Amino acid sequence: MNQRISVLQATAIIVNAVTPSAIMVIPNQVILMVKQDGWFSPLLSFLFILPLIYIISGICRRNNGKPLMECLESSFGKAAATGIALIFSAYYLISSASVVRQFANFISEQFIMTTPLAVIALLITFVAVYIFAQGVEVMGRVSFFVLFVSILFLGMNIFLLWGQYDWNHFLPVFETTPLEQLTASVPPVGWLTDITVVLLLMPYMKASAYGGKAAIWGAMMATVFYCLIIAITLAVLGAKLVPSLTYPVFAALGTVQIGEFVERIDFILIMAWMASMFTKVSVFLFCFNQMVLYSFRLRSHNGLYVATCLLVTAIALYSWPRNGAVNEFVFKSLTVYKIINNYALFFLIWIGLLLTKRKSNAEEAVS
Repeated sequence: MNQRISVLQATAIIVNAVTPSAIMVIPNQVILMVKQDGWFSPLLSFLFILPLIYIISGICRRNNGKPLMECLESSFGKAAATGIALIFSAYYLISSASVVRQFANFISEQFIMTTPLAVIALLITFVAVYIFAQGVEVMGRVSFFVLFVSILFLGMNIFLLWGQYDWNHFLPVFETTPLEQLTASVPPVGWLTDITVVLLLMPYMKASAYGGKAAIWGAMMATVFYCLIIAITLAVLGAKLVPSLTYPVFAALGTVQIGEFVERIDFILIMAWMASMFTKVSVFLFCFNQMVLYSFRLRSHNGLYVATCLLVTAIALYSWPRNGAVNEFVFKSLTVYKIINNYALFFLIWIGLLLTKRKSNAEEAVS
């Protein structure tokens, strides 16, 4: 508990927890449904995420810097709090494994085809475990640096790709129906719900009451990232080509040649994105570790880190027998799982906290 992070670092952690793996699938999901109007869907998603931000802000103010599970235990009892922690443990375990598998598939398919997938997945998990094992302060610094570099090189690629944009790909504007736009906004909402990681960062924040501020800034930055990525993909490739590509974002970045010196400037952005993927896995493993420590009343030690590394790697490798299976899971099931776990469950928790507060106030008034 001695380590502390600023609101800015907490915001960077949130953005890295929400954005990296989402940009691999959101362009496909959104453009497939609303075609050239896909750039607008994340903006609509942000509106739907505002109630969750309100809930996060309320919990942050109520907790006053205490760990989330201690607050829930004092309100609902030890058994209920443990049950909630186990639900969150399962969520962060499954989410971590799916991100590791997505990341391992990408590296295997794009860079080191002859290396066994198990070796790649194990190395990804090992690096992520090492990052979060160093503490929240290190994780905050790494997240801020990675976010800064990602913004820098994303801006550079947007500028260098300017000549390849076809603005006719955005026409006609707003051709899709409101119902189609609402449907297309669901996947970004699912990914944005991961801003709830800030609730597990509260005890480590210098100003824990501003957790809601970090959440809203993180959600806003992630939304801007989504809009830019979808817009770039549309401008370069068009709505007809995107659904047929596995990684349309990286295909859209394409080959940018600067004289004869740098032919793959987009490769630098890919490296920054890969660093953000490591950061994302470390954040989710940190959350998983926190839930496990509370659920089983354990203390952090090296053996637990090793077990976490092996468990996540095994689930990432053997839960999805084919590379396409994890993509199918992400496209069809993960969004719903995120909304249920991060939105619906925290809504119920917030209602429960309000009821217990009202009950305690009534008891005090009677006494």
